[in-house]
Amino acid sequence: MNVEASKDPLVFQSGRKATVQQLGVQLNASSHVARVDSENPSSNLPYHNNQHAFTVAVNVVEGAEAHSLSDEQKRLLFIAALYHDWDHTGTRDEKENIRRAVEGCLAGMREDNESEADRWTVMLLIYATAQYFYNPPTLPLMKRLLRDADMMQNMEPDRETFFRGLSKELGIVVDADTTFEFLNKHVFLTVWGKEKAQNYLET
Repeated sequence: MNVEASKDPLVFQSGRKATVQQLGVQLNASSHVARVDSENPSSNLPYHNNQHAFTVAVNVVEGAEAHSLSDEQKRLLFIAALYHDWDHTGTRDEKENIRRAVEGCLAGMREDNESEADRWTVMLLIYATAQYFYNPPTLPLMKRLLRDADMMQNMEPDRETFFRGLSKELGIVVDADTTFEFLNKHVFLTVWGKEKAQNYLET
């Protein structure tokens, strides 16, 4: 059985973690996968948890491949996706959430002796996931890819679990109708993202 394609949320989530671990090996980022998996302070949040981070990481690599990015670009996007909601507050305090994500990411990259240039690149990628970046079509491609990947949770087989999680975490109504409205309002910024969203909205 292809666990990644399973519509059973628990089977899918198990498969997603395995996929992230495989990508970590392929992209020389296994230590970052392990760190997020075992040390992320917000891993138990209903929505902004490790499963969300893994989902964004898998999707951003797919988007990078669709746009023919280099292996190094894929690697940096993958790392940014893993940390983009590190130690999330579980609130809409965007400034604090981004600050914590960047702080956690930089600490992990320093621990792994990543170059200063790579740390800067990943830090700026994480900033692109902030809500005030929702509609800037002039963003560089890597930032647009991460921003689009961050919105893909709505289209995953386990989305009902995360609808409930986001509702609980932020105290808002999240269901199929509000998701449809969200996807229509926040236009995807890459060819890959637009195609995935269109396919989802047509099913």
